Amino acid sequence: MSPLRTAALLAALVSVLALGACNTLETSTAPAPAAAPVNPNAKVASLDIPLGESCGAELSAYKAVMDNDLRTGHVNKTVYDKVIAELAGRVASCQAARSYEAIALMNATKRRYGYPVPQGDGPLRRRDLAGSGA
Repeated sequence: MSPLRTAALLAALVSVLALGACNTLETSTAPAPAAAPVNPNAKVASLDIPLGESCGAELSAYKAVMDNDLRTGHVNKTVYDKVIAELAGRVASCQAARSYEAIALMNATKRRYGYPVPQGDGPLRRRDLAGSGA
């Protein structure tokens, strides 16, 4: 092999390796930083949610979402206060053992403020319909 041809092949090989190095994917194993609360000391409302009732767990979960959204800045205090005022009425229904009513009203509040609502008939709905003869 001639020295000129060897030099040309060597130059081509170096060029390919150099360009190949530019196209490698850089992968990082470091976890993404967690979103820090915008307002970690935000004053959240206190509701007397009856955890023994079937509606209590759902009301408590939605209130926890709202509390978190207030702390992270996803919802402002005015909207938070409106939602909590509506939830207070839902809690009253739950305390009066009207679980289906409390959950239906809570779902209406969720829809009004753009939060997802489960679709279809859940176990509570099927039980209520079975008990009412519908």
